[in-house]
Amino acid sequence: MSFGCDTPFDMSLMGHVDVSPPLTVYQKQAASVTYGVKNQAGMPYQFEDGDAVTVTAREAFWSQDILFETTATVTNAAEGIISLSVPALSFAGAAYAEVTVERGGQVVYIQPFHLISQRTLKERGMGQLTLMEIRIFLRDVTAQSNFTLDEVEFTDVEIMRAMEMPIEYWNETPPSVGTYKLSNFPFRYHLTFGTVAHLFRIAAHHYIREETTIRVTGGTIDHKNKAAQYLALAQDYDGRWQAFVRRKKAELNMRQGFKYVKSPYRHLF
Repeated sequence: MSFGCDTPFDMSLMGHVDVSPPLTVYQKQAASVTYGVKNQAGMPYQFEDGDAVTVTAREAFWSQDILFETTATVTNAAEGIISLSVPALSFAGAAYAEVTVERGGQVVYIQPFHLISQRTLKERGMGQLTLMEIRIFLRDVTAQSNFTLDEVEFTDVEIMRAMEMPIEYWNETPPSVGTYKLSNFPFRYHLTFGTVAHLFRIAAHHYIREETTIRVTGGTIDHKNKAAQYLALAQDYDGRWQAFVRRKKAELNMRQGFKYVKSPYRHLF
């Protein structure tokens, strides 16, 4: 794969993760699936004869391990449809994936998307915190849930990043009593608090940037004046998350401090 110097990669041909729906498979089940690749405008990507298409997936952006990389087949060039084989995934949750299109040895398009590994009822344990669980907590499931916005408030990529940041906080906060990633973090209830804290902070940044007061006859329109409310919510939930981290790490650290030491006189009794 080469970006080349004679034909430099046009960053305007980089797709956005929110123009394509996620691809859903079931945990520990290999699957042959089709997927619709979208261009930046959300319309079907137009493949050309000879395009080489690969799909790569990682559990996290920073992960050194690739979940899988496979060659895809273009089944409908005009509609942007590809088919691919997804191997059995051991975890339940969300991962990052991307479609890479090469033409004449040059990368001409990259489409990021989410790969969802759906937990089955046969699997034990709760599994990874999911996008839908966070949306239900925030009542941000559909556009109909937000009358004034007429769309969901948070994108999937914002929610995924907001789920990762509290785990990074855990991993980087001393004492070191366990390093986790999104797929194996065991404290789901409190991770919800850390996640929504980051989402409310994201929203507050937006409202600070977009705040505009419009004067009209008989009053004003100031529907973006919500930063203070969102920041207060962010601080509330972040306080709960950080308090949990302090308590839990102190508990785990104390547990690791107790060890069994064999006595040299143990055989005399």
